[in-house]
Amino acid sequence: MRSSSSGETKPKVAVLVGSLRGYHRRAILGIMRFYHLHRPWKLVSDPIAMQERPVRSTFFDVDGAIVDHSKRSDLLPLLERGIPLVNLRTCPDVPEAGHVSNDATAIARMAIDHFAERQFKHLAFCEWQRRGSDIRRRRFEEELDRRQMQGHVYLAKSRTPGNDKDMRLLGEWLEALPKPVGILAHNDVRGRMLIDACALTGLSVPEEVAVLGVDDELPYCMMCQPQLSSVRVDAERIGFEAAAMLNRMIDGEPAPEAPHLVAPTHIVERESTKTLAVSDAVVIAAVTFIRERACDGIQVDDVLDHVGASRSVLERRMKSALGRTPHEEIVRVKIERATEMLRDSDLPHITIAERCGFNYVESMSRLFRSRLNLTPGQVRNRSRY
Repeated sequence: MRSSSSGETKPKVAVLVGSLRGYHRRAILGIMRFYHLHRPWKLVSDPIAMQERPVRSTFFDVDGAIVDHSKRSDLLPLLERGIPLVNLRTCPDVPEAGHVSNDATAIARMAIDHFAERQFKHLAFCEWQRRGSDIRRRRFEEELDRRQMQGHVYLAKSRTPGNDKDMRLLGEWLEALPKPVGILAHNDVRGRMLIDACALTGLSVPEEVAVLGVDDELPYCMMCQPQLSSVRVDAERIGFEAAAMLNRMIDGEPAPEAPHLVAPTHIVERESTKTLAVSDAVVIAAVTFIRERACDGIQVDDVLDHVGASRSVLERRMKSALGRTPHEEIVRVKIERATEMLRDSDLPHITIAERCGFNYVESMSRLFRSRLNLTPGQVRNRSRY
């Protein structure tokens, strides 16, 4: 234990997760949120820590550490000293540590739901590298099995994703897939590689190949054409929960046997999945109009005027293609937009209701309870901690 200037004895805790990736920077924000709420430790850190590099001897004298490592050998000096560890990944090779990481099953479910909502019948998963992406791939396959669906998988052949051989093999795999296909990439870097491979092979994104990444790392998502949709993981909560777990372990609790898994928050949709895998031009026109204008207070009659179809014809064709009527699609889009605003802003509920086309805040609340089994306040609170 180390003593603070006030004489209070505090543990010395190392945060060894680096800061090169946006995911790690958000996790650090969560760790620091816990720290500022409780101020339980004396903090030290390594801003350039990397998961494939052994812990430096500078940190052998700490009382606890939060790490992000996949190799037991890299953590062995800390383990041999009996230092409590919490790992920001699930690593079976280090059972002595606590583990707080993403819920890969929840990621798979959210991704498959995203593609199913857009009527994709063919789905696939693209691994990142020969080792290191099997958990997300296995959870994706398990979720497809649970739904009695079939999918395709790119099993990475290389430890160096993106080299010439890897890109060539990616292109060959993409060309052989049935179209249109929705692909979940292991992460956003892999998602961008898929978009690049589609460009090299002449495949259109998202019409033939829709691509969804994971992590929502903005540089990778924004700096490609088209821009990449991504599953937004709750890295800040992962950091916060890791800090809370480490604090309990320092106080004498054993490391939990099971990892603490944190579900993703939502999907940030960009151009790489903004499509419908349907061939009915009238349905596509109706859905496009609804998504653009739902929050302007449009009614079904406005949609009918836009597409030039009768109510019975449009309802039948949308029900056949999407499983939803025009009215249900309008309500779905309004709830989706209101959910985004509740999650991402501090606007009053009445303002959100107005901006999303609800006549009254009570109408919005009633729809949230009937469709989501949650109140707007509960939706907002779930995104905070």
